[in-house]
Amino acid sequence: MLILHGVVVGCVGTNHRWYAPVYTMLALALSNGNGVYSVDHYFSSRYNSYPFSKLNNPALFTSGFGRKVTLVSVIMTLFFGGITKMLNSGLKWMDGSTIGYYVNEENKGRWPWLKIWISKCQPLLVFLSVKTMILELSSPCALFVPFFRPILLVSASIFHFGIWLTLHPNYLPQTWCYILCTNYHESMKYHTPVNLVTLTASWGITVFLAFSIVCALMGMENWPFTSIPMYSYYRDASYSHMYLKNTKQARCVSHECINSGGYPIGWSSKWIYLWLSDSAGN
Repeated sequence: MLILHGVVVGCVGTNHRWYAPVYTMLALALSNGNGVYSVDHYFSSRYNSYPFSKLNNPALFTSGFGRKVTLVSVIMTLFFGGITKMLNSGLKWMDGSTIGYYVNEENKGRWPWLKIWISKCQPLLVFLSVKTMILELSSPCALFVPFFRPILLVSASIFHFGIWLTLHPNYLPQTWCYILCTNYHESMKYHTPVNLVTLTASWGITVFLAFSIVCALMGMENWPFTSIPMYSYYRDASYSHMYLKNTKQARCVSHECINSGGYPIGWSSKWIYLWLSDSAGN
């Protein structure tokens, strides 16, 4: 699935809603295979020849490591969205103009009445802009404060549903991943033993996260890393959906298109080219 996602990104462009689901699929490979609702448990208990049996799970799988990787992945996509808005637009992004610009775009969204109502209410636009920024920038708190976790995940789900109603992106695939981020057995104290396997996995995720943060701060859009640049550039009444008003605006928009992803930039295109060449040769 990771390879398929990379090929799709390189061929048809970046779709940020699939980053968290792909990371979640990788995390599920590190989860407990003896759970009641585990597909591995279902097949391995009925078929002795099942090749992916997890009846004897390593300690890493039963420690809750996979769930934590999923939580970090979804929090990362939310937080990077807020960081990129601050880097590309600053505090003025919260004045409501940017959301108003995108909500006013025709042929986007599923509820035209709601779009019209929001676009005509400036205080509501400001409120939604501030709420979006607070939601995204405060998301790392859910990593350390379990009480804040369900509040954030429910708020993010409502946030994505609102985007689907008024704008174009459908973040339902990412929203489903939020279900795995709540520890329904919080009373169970997971303990991860310290050994070579757990240290390798922990340090691997830490290095990946650190490099992802560097990519976000530098605005790099190179698969499988992303800075979530969607809707991060400031827009006001001087911008039009129909045409570019002057050469300055044309240069600005062209620069944003290049840096907003959607193209196989950097090592992504080279990796995909090598993989396809090797596949064709075999």
